[in-house]
Amino acid sequence: DLMTGVTSLPSAGEAGTYLAAAGYTYSSRAGTTKAPHFLMTNNNGTAGSLSSSGSGELLISSGTGNATALTLDGSQNAIFTANIKLPATGALFFDGGSDTYIYEASANDMDFFTGGSRALRLDASNNATFAGEVNVGTTASGDGTLNIIASTGEQSIIEFSDTTNSRGRIYYDHASSPEKLILETTGTTA
Repeated sequence: DLMTGVTSLPSAGEAGTYLAAAGYTYSSRAGTTKAPHFLMTNNNGTAGSLSSSGSGELLISSGTGNATALTLDGSQNAIFTANIKLPATGALFFDGGSDTYIYEASANDMDFFTGGSRALRLDASNNATFAGEVNVGTTASGDGTLNIIASTGEQSIIEFSDTTNSRGRIYYDHASSPEKLILETTGTTA
């Protein structure tokens, strides 16, 4: 047990070495807002530290200059100084459970799960595939707007398909003169 024989830590302004065999050093940071802290060192010098801000925050520092990487505040919020990186196919879980999460299904494909089932996939080509309904608007009154924006001179299309073929579509042809709204079923203009 690394803590054997350690009954208390020095107060601010004191310094001492504890758990030296494990590479932990306890010291104060005179002249800073940070209270005494643990320094974790390796053969190359300081690898990081764990300290208190003196105002209820826990600070985890690392890297060049031992800069703060993570702050845990008095309200249990985690504040990261830089990016949060997950390994390939890693997931970000919500609500402390295992059925609502964001997951990298494969390189550059993101899946959003709710209730243990995939609700949405965003793929590397910027396509979105929904597993269920897509609703526009949140109330029974007021406008619900679905904007389909095409490049200049192109078509804005809503297509109806089964797993084998395209069965029909509604599209607005911006290139025709005059511009047209067209209904089409299996290749035939209605």
